[in-house]
Amino acid sequence: AYHREALRLLGIDEELCIPATSHQHIEARSVILPMSPGGLITPDICDFLRHRLLPNALSRTKSRGYTRLYITRRNAHWRKVTNETELDRIFKARGFTSVALEDYELADQIRMFHEAKYIVGPHGAGLTNLVFCKPGTRVLEISSPRRPRTMFYKISGCRRLRYLNFFADQDGPSV
Repeated sequence: AYHREALRLLGIDEELCIPATSHQHIEARSVILPMSPGGLITPDICDFLRHRLLPNALSRTKSRGYTRLYITRRNAHWRKVTNETELDRIFKARGFTSVALEDYELADQIRMFHEAKYIVGPHGAGLTNLVFCKPGTRVLEISSPRRPRTMFYKISGCRRLRYLNFFADQDGPSV
């Protein structure tokens, strides 16, 4: 559903898409790939996504007025924050809204990130929405010191966000 919605927001008719199945061979004059070679994050890619998806998302959604977001992974199967209940209480006292992104359509996620001034969340695919933030948005990514990743740092750099990475203690199946 997420991919279909992204195609709609890009203005690509789903009927033009050919589902990939095993042992299928396709010849095409042109191909549009959903990511860059090697998964590189560049300003051009961030700008493309922002310019193509943001206007359609804003026209299809209403503001929720969330300016401080805590992105929760409470429904995820892995990389959960073990003390999330405590964190949620602390962030709520500071005006943050706890959001499980899987409960929202892509267009709503795009708008929430675009309107947010502060975003805190554990490492996960939902932070890809940082592409839609305004320059200067403050971002705190919670991640594991065992598996440091730079994807959201790079997106933040492309979008001129104020990014910090907090390496959490890890005792068991958490961030």
